[in-house]
Amino acid sequence: MRRLLIAAIATLAISFSASAQAVSAQQGAEYRPHEVSLSYGYITQQFLFNNFINLVTLGQGDIEPLLFGAVSGEYLYFVNKYIGLGGTLSYEHGREAPNKKDLKARFHYGTVMPTAKFYWFNRPYVGMYTNVSVGATFGVGTKNGEFETRILPAFHLGAVGLEAGGQLRGFLEVGFGVKGFIQAGIRYKF
Repeated sequence: MRRLLIAAIATLAISFSASAQAVSAQQGAEYRPHEVSLSYGYITQQFLFNNFINLVTLGQGDIEPLLFGAVSGEYLYFVNKYIGLGGTLSYEHGREAPNKKDLKARFHYGTVMPTAKFYWFNRPYVGMYTNVSVGATFGVGTKNGEFETRILPAFHLGAVGLEAGGQLRGFLEVGFGVKGFIQAGIRYKF
């Protein structure tokens, strides 16, 4: 009788253990290899760069920016559940002048960057991630009535991002770079 009781307990313990493992495997978000997102971010790399020049020159720099934030679109292909690779396109519009009363220079900044995204965790309705992008910004505009172009290095480090939802998710990200210090948007996984 004792052997039968020990065998029954061992069988139950193994079956409970196996079912617990099956449940934990199902807790991850459904794997979808493609992701597109659209977002708006403020306090961008260009904004910080222009203000840094004013700080270093003690206000004597000839740049007084009025930038309106960046709109970004992104596509990622996930090589597994946690790592996505793709690209980002970003656009920012602004004006610059020696002082805020005379904002005559107008610029359009377009940015192209390869992007990598790393999930810390990715559950069915919430995920947390970090992303990194490096590329180039192309500036086109007029300054003092003359056409001017600029090519600048571009980067973005999305230090902490939090997303919530199902296949369509909203997200909020804190980072540093072209897409903005604070960025919010939506993404669709398919």
